[in-house]
Amino acid sequence: MKQRSQLHSELCEILGTTHAYYQPPESLKLIYPCFVYGLNPGGRSVTKADNSLYRYEARYQLTYITDDSETNVPLTVLRHFPLCSYDRMFVSDRLYHHVFDLYY
Repeated sequence: MKQRSQLHSELCEILGTTHAYYQPPESLKLIYPCFVYGLNPGGRSVTKADNSLYRYEARYQLTYITDDSETNVPLTVLRHFPLCSYDRMFVSDRLYHHVFDLYY
């Protein structure tokens, strides 16, 4: 099982900045572009084999937020994380939100 801090480092590396936020409080002012991520409510994938734990992966909801409508970051995320799927995109307050499901 990989550590969340390792995921955080990889997200910062993709962005080239430190603007990755794990379950940020509403009072925190985000700096865009950024990643916002947290454990998904159905948060863990457990696979058993021979009556013991075989694989355990945390499931995160990852959102990339940017003001650039032509960004390539979503494609970079999908290429970087093999257990990632693109969920949806929406626009709010003139910011583009790209939402992913990520097992890590």
